[in-house]
Amino acid sequence: MLGLSFQQVQKYEKGANRGAASRLWEVAKALDAPLTYFFEDLDAESDVQSTTDDRKAPAIIDLTSSPDGAQLAVGYASIASPHVCRGVLELMRFLGEDQQGAGSFPLTCT
Repeated sequence: MLGLSFQQVQKYEKGANRGAASRLWEVAKALDAPLTYFFEDLDAESDVQSTTDDRKAPAIIDLTSSPDGAQLAVGYASIASPHVCRGVLELMRFLGEDQQGAGSFPLTCT
């Protein structure tokens, strides 16, 4: 269902390969489980260091937990052109400012 070999899955399980958020979403979909299933044992007091701003984490979880948001994240991650990526990012920033009346959010294109 994932289009991966047994060895590739083992590497993800052992942590030898890092997985993208889109891959995690595909695994959740294949298991018919919510994306939050993979984070149930994490709490605010855990030793895991966050690489994102803790204030934005609930918004990210809300986004990736919804079917539309997950598809948006996968679609955005699949954009190959940095130019197109930046254009989509600017559109998202514009739409977000229009709704919130505030500054931009920290997404980057690579």
